[in-house]
Amino acid sequence: MLKFKQKEPSFTYLRQAGVVTLIVTLVLLITLTLIVAFATRVGLFDLRMAANESRYREAFSIAEGGLDFAIEQFAQNTTPLNGNYIYDPDGNGTADTIPDPFLKDLNSIGGVAINTQKARFTATVTEKTVKGVTVFTFSSTGQSIDRSAKATVSKQIIMRGITNGQIPNAPVMIDGKIDVTGNMHVVANPNGAKNCTQDCAVSVWTSGAVAVGNSISTCYLQGYTGTQCQNPALDLTHSQITNSADKGLDIIQNDSYTSADPAGNFPPDLFAYLFGVPYTEWPSIKALKTNTDTQTTCAHLTVGSQGLHWLESCSIAANTKVGSIENPVILVVHNKPFKSADGVVVNGIVFVFDDTPSNTLTVSRSDLSDGSVINGSLLSNTAFNGGGNSTFAVVYNPDVLSSLVNNTGSAYKTVATIPGSWQDF
Repeated sequence: MLKFKQKEPSFTYLRQAGVVTLIVTLVLLITLTLIVAFATRVGLFDLRMAANESRYREAFSIAEGGLDFAIEQFAQNTTPLNGNYIYDPDGNGTADTIPDPFLKDLNSIGGVAINTQKARFTATVTEKTVKGVTVFTFSSTGQSIDRSAKATVSKQIIMRGITNGQIPNAPVMIDGKIDVTGNMHVVANPNGAKNCTQDCAVSVWTSGAVAVGNSISTCYLQGYTGTQCQNPALDLTHSQITNSADKGLDIIQNDSYTSADPAGNFPPDLFAYLFGVPYTEWPSIKALKTNTDTQTTCAHLTVGSQGLHWLESCSIAANTKVGSIENPVILVVHNKPFKSADGVVVNGIVFVFDDTPSNTLTVSRSDLSDGSVINGSLLSNTAFNGGGNSTFAVVYNPDVLSSLVNNTGSAYKTVATIPGSWQDF
């Protein structure tokens, strides 16, 4: 039987094998080192990116907050003038120069002075007139806490009043017919008619027919007793215009809008006539209301009420005074009739609003009880049938209506952002 003897590896072979192993090990170590170094570098890069992003978001956040704060501060210092708004912090009716920058190095929405431990912003305001409308451009630059990051945002706004500068031409404006079952006394706007040199008074203006009879009496202010127009037999000043025996020229009826000749003049959209937007966009006006979401009736109204109140129903309690001459109201009663008990006085505009208007009666009968007075105007964009069996009055009061347009309080104006004007840099 043959036997084989295993040959021992030579020293040279063993030395060569060790060198190969060492080289492979070194290559692996170098590769792992490079991988670790690359991963560390990527990790550090990611951390830097995250830190930069965090600082940018910090700067962006204070810039956006500063933009809103600047607009709020600016709006509080504006005054209406000729249908536009001017920067008028002293309230003297004359435009003042807007500071540049408008706000500088504020570190919070509260307007705290410079503090190195907080982010800060600087805001500027410029203005220009576009087709008769003043456009304000606001720009706000925010800085992060360590001041290493900046962000700038801007947008354009216009200031507008609730009524868009519009005052009703007549104390009673109805888009449709009017049939009063009670006794309605109306104090005319003595200068309501357009392009007029005499007999310019307008009391009732409608797109439909007006049933006068014994239900409607109209007069000039000097013939108003405080609750009604004087009895014609006692009217020594000849202030009465319309009564049961004589319908005056102050009743403008069947004046529906048309472009045909002769053209009718009644507004094609009474909601747009007052608020400046089509009636189909009524939610945008409802958003300007001063009453809360839970105040959907007239129960919350007092003499201290101001601005726009959007109501889903309205029945005002007896002897309630609503608004004042200086701070009047606009009561929009949505798809419901307006009702008031004895002795109610409303300073402002009552608008019976139908969001699907028609010249036929679609909102049930309004009911104004004895002694109820609207100092301002009564508007309805649908046919009006009301009054019950009582005597009430609508008095055209230019001071009240002027206050709705010229009041500088926040309840009477709003900020409208120009669509597409927001930018970030």
